[in-house]
Amino acid sequence: MKSLFVYGLMLWFMLQQGWSSELRIDKQHDGGIALETTRVTAGQTDIRPLRVKVSKLLQPVQGIKVYASVTEKPEGEDGFRLINDIAVTGADGCADFYYYPGNVAGESRVCVYIGSDEAEFPEITVFRFQIVSARWVWAVVFGLLCGLALFLTGINMMSDGLKQALGQRLQNILTTSTGTRLKGTATGIILSTVTQSSSAVSVMLISFVDSKLIPFRNSMAVTMGAALGTTITIQLIAFNVADYSMYFIAVGFIMA
Repeated sequence: MKSLFVYGLMLWFMLQQGWSSELRIDKQHDGGIALETTRVTAGQTDIRPLRVKVSKLLQPVQGIKVYASVTEKPEGEDGFRLINDIAVTGADGCADFYYYPGNVAGESRVCVYIGSDEAEFPEITVFRFQIVSARWVWAVVFGLLCGLALFLTGINMMSDGLKQALGQRLQNILTTSTGTRLKGTATGIILSTVTQSSSAVSVMLISFVDSKLIPFRNSMAVTMGAALGTTITIQLIAFNVADYSMYFIAVGFIMA
């Protein structure tokens, strides 16, 4: 009985590992593309090939013809295309396909299979590509700079509004809440937790210090508290506090 169990376990393991009399085709990451979706710059030439490995009973098979076809690509004359759509496996069972990403941005997909028709071999290996424009770096840099400018402008406008609305009262509140290092740290933690950004707190502090609403010495404790508040926010996210948000909303509604 024990022997039957051992044999059954070995058979299950071999089936899980692909031990079959049929040919298998798998992606080969050694020297080829390793990602599920590969990001390629349009017009790029120094790229790794599509490499697959054909095996039978977990052993590489030599001399097998492998076919590839482009099943999806962006529209355009100079789009994604294969340089070779037929390859023969070598002694290591591997076959390489080379491609040109083209100059048209978009998504592309390549299917690799054994046999002249995809229907002859049900197990098909698929490679996916995301072709991006050659100027994507400038677009990212421009977007980051614009976002930073909008962020800083908004924070400055908010701090100016607080100063105009509260004036001397705001100065009294800041003096009271940052009178000691402990109070300043606690204030920074609360502000960064509420605003979800230690950078926003730091920018507002710079504006307040520049307007002489808060001494520079007191602002250091608030900055430290803001950095700690960011850590607390991350911990709250890790603990899945959102699962209990409805209870907090109910308590807040009752208190209001």
